[in-house]
Amino acid sequence: MGMGIIKKNVREQNQPENTNIPNQKTNSKILGNIIKQDFLGKELISLDISNEKISKKIIKKEEVALPINQVIEEIKDVNLVSKSSIEFELEEEKKKYQKLNEELEQKINEQKQKIEEIEKQKKIIIEEAQKQAEKIIQEAINQAQKKAKEILDQAVNEGFQKGYQEAQEQVNNIYQQKILQIQQEINNVINIRQELIKEFEKEIVELAFQIAEKIINKKIQEEQSVVTSYLADLLAKVERSKSITIWVNPQELEDVKNSKEKLKYLLEDVENLNIAPDERIEKGGCIIETNFGKIDSRISTKL
Repeated sequence: MGMGIIKKNVREQNQPENTNIPNQKTNSKILGNIIKQDFLGKELISLDISNEKISKKIIKKEEVALPINQVIEEIKDVNLVSKSSIEFELEEEKKKYQKLNEELEQKINEQKQKIEEIEKQKKIIIEEAQKQAEKIIQEAINQAQKKAKEILDQAVNEGFQKGYQEAQEQVNNIYQQKILQIQQEINNVINIRQELIKEFEKEIVELAFQIAEKIINKKIQEEQSVVTSYLADLLAKVERSKSITIWVNPQELEDVKNSKEKLKYLLEDVENLNIAPDERIEKGGCIIETNFGKIDSRISTKL
């Protein structure tokens, strides 16, 4: 009995005390969950629990607010740089547009010079072809006359009738050959001319329309009374009519009405002169209606 009790007490004394085990588990839980950060600058608290020791660190509000102010200033600088960059890009685009406009004007002038040069070359080619054709024809005639004379002279010796027929046939043959040769030369010249026209036709037509449109619009803008002057020229050619109606663009109606007496003076026998607006008529154009018919002098019709 006594020995059993002693052994039991010895086991109880050798067992280690575990009083700290619950506290260690609790402290680990606190270490995982208690981490708090406040970016608005109130407090930044960091709790580090190890071996039952806690360290606390506080960052003041001013230390966090300082980087925020720097960020705001940087944003303002970015806004200023962005605005300057946009203005610079707009100025560059404006310069590009001006440069393109200058290049377009230069191309128009170059095409105009090219057209003038083509017209000169075409005129020279046609004149040379005409001279060559005239020369060939004259040579053919001279040769034919010479040959005819020879044949006729020979025919006198061999017999008038027989010689005449042969001479006639030979002359005809020579003449036909020369005519064919001349016709071939003329066809060659015509083909060259048609090839030139075909090559530059589209470009010439487009450029001519552009130039004509620019000139007409500029003339109309510079001279508001251009339609009145144009009407005066037309009415001077109109046959005698008792009644005349002039249709013009609505924007030019008042200018034409102010010149009504001047226009009426040009018409000796007219009894009724009416001036009316028509939106279908471009500025600078008109339609004149008389007892004998209509005269369409719109710019679009002329072009």
